[in-house]
Amino acid sequence: MNCKNCNNAFDGNFCNQCGQKVTYGKITFKEVFVSFTDSFNLERGFFLTLKLLIINPKKVLAEYLSGKRKTYFNPIKFFLITLSINVFIASVITNSNDSKAIDLMNNPVWVIGQMVVLIPIISFFTYLLDRKKYNYAESFVINLYALGIINLFQITLSLNLFSYFMTEDYIISITFLMMIIPATVITFYHYKLNRFNFIYNFFVALIGYFISYLFFLFLIRELGFYN
Repeated sequence: MNCKNCNNAFDGNFCNQCGQKVTYGKITFKEVFVSFTDSFNLERGFFLTLKLLIINPKKVLAEYLSGKRKTYFNPIKFFLITLSINVFIASVITNSNDSKAIDLMNNPVWVIGQMVVLIPIISFFTYLLDRKKYNYAESFVINLYALGIINLFQITLSLNLFSYFMTEDYIISITFLMMIIPATVITFYHYKLNRFNFIYNFFVALIGYFISYLFFLFLIRELGFYN
């Protein structure tokens, strides 16, 4: 058989050239989480994946989903690294502000909690749009890569001087902006693969993001995190 990653002909369960495990059919959650335990390669894997997700996301998504996994950084690892940077920057900004609203927006628990709640819910909505071509796990993977890029955008937004002078009155506007931008990036990534009606699917993604955000707000209030 030929390796889906490097096209090397080999026998067995692992390619003797690149080391990728034999993959069959569509991607599954088990496969994504198992590959998460592979070694980190920031220079080759992370930065290559980051670069291509910015300039040519279709190549990364199409090749990863089709079986070329060893070339690209695992989507869970990619998301967690960008989220960790985001959380670090957010915690620094939180410690340098007196505004309760800004503290909440940049609190690491708030940032991580949003993503934990968001990913499965928004992936369900994008799966409904992609289900003829991709399963839920594949939609989940696409969104992990998209949200990794969104994490980097949130870092630049957090570092903007506007964040330091923002008052309580601006929180709703910023929250709305932080729904529009992720919905746009997620829709764009799915659009690059499927070429569907962008406007319709954007509003579906936005609705999914809004529902997940409301659910997140409900959870933190019930848990007494913010009153």
